Amino acid sequence: MKHLKKVLALVIAMVMVMAMGATVFAEGEDTPVPTAAPAYDHPLKVTGLAKDDQAHFYQVLEWVGEADGNVAGWKAKDPFDSVLTKEELTKML
Repeated sequence: MKHLKKVLALVIAMVMVMAMGATVFAEGEDTPVPTAAPAYDHPLKVTGLAKDDQAHFYQVLEWVGEADGNVAGWKAKDPFDSVLTKEELTKML
C-alpha cells in the first residue's frame, strides 16, 4: 500500500507537469483591435418616389448604454421623447 501511494503520487505529478506544458502549444487568436467606430455604409433603397422627389429621415432613437432611466440602453431623441415615453419604448422592445 505504501508503494502504491508513492507510485500514484508520482503519476499524478507527471500528469500535472504535462498538463502545464500543453498550454504552451495552444495557438491564440489574432483579433484586430478596432481603432474607430465602424461607419454605417449599408445602402438604403427607397422606392415609390418620382424623379426629383425628396425623402427625409430622422433619427428617433439613440443608444446611450445601460444608464438609469433608459429602456435597455435606448432613449428617444428630442423632440420624439414626449411621444416615446419609457412605457412606450418598453412595449416596443
